[in-house]
Amino acid sequence: MKLLGIDYGEHRTGVSVTDDDGRIALARETIAEKNRARLLDRLTEMCREDGIGKIIFGLPLTFANAEPPLAARVRQFARKLETRTGVPVDFEDERLTSVMSERLLRDRGEKKKATDADAAVLILQSYLDRQTGKS
Repeated sequence: MKLLGIDYGEHRTGVSVTDDDGRIALARETIAEKNRARLLDRLTEMCREDGIGKIIFGLPLTFANAEPPLAARVRQFARKLETRTGVPVDFEDERLTSVMSERLLRDRGEKKKATDADAAVLILQSYLDRQTGKS
């Protein structure tokens, strides 16, 4: 089953997708869209195009495990996408994914800036690893 990973943002949303076997997360794209209705349309289209069986949203949490105001907006948007597509949604802790993305690129000697899609890859891979007991 293919999964879609989402790093939801107010201005940009990173998207990742698994390989056909659902084992490895790959960057798909970063969507620069502030309009929530258009973002919902684009993600719905991706779910259809890619035959997505589950959607994983990064959930922002504080270091005290509390949910900041953005978490409620993520949950609300996730439920709208779930209703629209009929694809079940789950959540994965996204703390430090942007920092980890930047560090991975630096460690590999890459000069580019990490994208929101890179963060979505870390969110989705973390979810996959947790499901298979690798984390």
